[in-house]
This record gives sequence, structure tokens and C-alpha cells, in this order.
Amino acid sequence: TDDPRFEVYGTTIPAKIVGGDFYDFARLDEYRLGMLIGDVSGKGVPAALTMAQLLAEFRLGAPGVTSPAELLAKLNEGLVERSQRGMFCTVAVVAIDLRDGRMIGANAGHHPMLVASDERVASLLEASGPPIGVVPGISWQDEQGLLLPGETAMFYTDGIVEARSGATRVPGTTPEGEYGVSRLERAVRETYPSTPRQLVEAIVENVNEYTAPMSPHDDCTMIALRYKGDG
Repeated sequence: TDDPRFEVYGTTIPAKIVGGDFYDFARLDEYRLGMLIGDVSGKGVPAALTMAQLLAEFRLGAPGVTSPAELLAKLNEGLVERSQRGMFCTVAVVAIDLRDGRMIGANAGHHPMLVASDERVASLLEASGPPIGVVPGISWQDEQGLLLPGETAMFYTDGIVEARSGATRVPGTTPEGEYGVSRLERAVRETYPSTPRQLVEAIVENVNEYTAPMSPHDDCTMIALRYKGDG
């Protein structure tokens, strides 16, 4: 999109040929942008089919949506109905009003989002319920937020923070040797300010350096959206 009010970039680096991570964007109406990020349990063709179905349902249900939590509930009912062998999906949906930066989002078992500014990196949108596809009739809660002009919202999947160190011992790692949220936040602070693409690419490079000489064992997905403001 050429909308001057925001700049966005996302990438997925699959650990296998067919991965389970996905993300998408949709215009909800003239003023609002919707974003979705998810991680389907498992790999291979079943995960890919589930991912494709969820993306199709998001694109169908996103226009005009005012409650991401209600959209999650609809996605959940469809996945529970289709689910085989206990397949489930962590997913977060956020709507951003491009006129004033107001956000409303809902999180089903996914990692919180990060909001980066010149002064800080904050965590928002904690999960308000389990992943979708587990049981029917679950409800999630909408959470409000605000992006100020110049701030960047970021979403990521397990593959980023659970990437395991390629070294035997690396200073500053978590006890399990994972990349971890604190390391991610530090890398964001060191890279900011930059374009969403520069930010995402810098994080992916940092994760790859951390896991070297091995590659990350799971899909690595990140989305970054910089809100520029309405005029």
C-alpha cells in the first residue's frame, strides 16, 4: 500500500519447506488497518492447509470488524470444527486507526506485541485466553492501546524467542540457552530508530548469529509497523 500514514514489513523464514507461521494485513475500512499473526501447531501439509483456511477466513471476516476478540471467536469455531489430531493455533489480531493511532487487539495464546519508541520498548496485548482450536465456546477480550506518530508496533512468533544458542555457553542467555524476550527487546533498542524492514532484517540477522552454526529450529516470523500519523 502507498498510504503515507504507515509503513509495514513482515517476513517468515521457515525452518522446513512447509512451515506453520503466517501473517496477513487487511483494510478494515477507509481508516483502519487490520493485522494478524499466527503459529499453527505442527508442520507439513496439515499445518499448511490449516494456515491457508485461517488466512481465507481472516480476509473474509476482517472488513468492517470492530472487535478482534469476536473475530478470534469465529476463527476458533471454524478451527475446532475442522481440527484433526488436536491441531491448534496461537493468533493475535490488531486493528489500528490510522487517523489517531488508536489500537484494539485480542490475543489467543500468542506472544505479546512490542511497541518501540525513542525512549522505550514496551510489551502490550498479553494473551487473554488459550490458542484457538482447543475447545469451542471460548471468548477472548479486546485490549486498547495507542501508537504515537513515529512509534513502531512489532509482532513475532516462537521461532524468534525460542531460537537456541549454537554455542555451548553464551553470556546473557536464558538458562535454557534460548534467545529470549529480553534479548529481543535489547536488539530492538539497539536497532531503533530504523525502517520496519531494517528493524526486522536486523533482528533476523541477530537470531541467525545467535544460533550459528546451526539454523533456527522453528519458523521465524516478524511484522513491524511504523505509524507516521494522519498528516
